[in-house]
Amino acid sequence: MARNSFVLSITYAEVFKEMSEEQAGALIKAIFDYESKMILPELTDAELKMAFKFIKRDLDYNKKKYEEICKKRAESGQKGGQTSKSKQMVTNAYKCHQMQAKASIMML
Repeated sequence: MARNSFVLSITYAEVFKEMSEEQAGALIKAIFDYESKMILPELTDAELKMAFKFIKRDLDYNKKKYEEICKKRAESGQKGGQTSKSKQMVTNAYKCHQMQAKASIMML
C-alpha cells in the first residue's frame, strides 16, 4: 500500500522554532527519508535524535492506523453487496409476517 502523504502534527512547530535552520533542515529531510524510503536517519546531533524519536513514534502510529483502515476497507470491499446473515434473517421474518397478515385478511 503505497502512500503519497503523511501527517505531521502542527505541535512540532515549536520544536522546529527552537532549532537552527541547519538543524530544522536536517530533521525534515530525515522525516521525509523515513516516510518515503523507510530509512532510519544517522543523526549525530543529540537534540535531533531526540526530536526524531518523538516524531517517529507518531509517524509509526499513524502508519499503523492507516494500514488498519486499508485492511478493513479491503475486507468490506470483498464482501460487496452481501447482506449479513442476521440482517437477512430479520428481512425474511418480516416478509413472512407480511404474508401471514395478507393471508389472514383474505380469509376474512
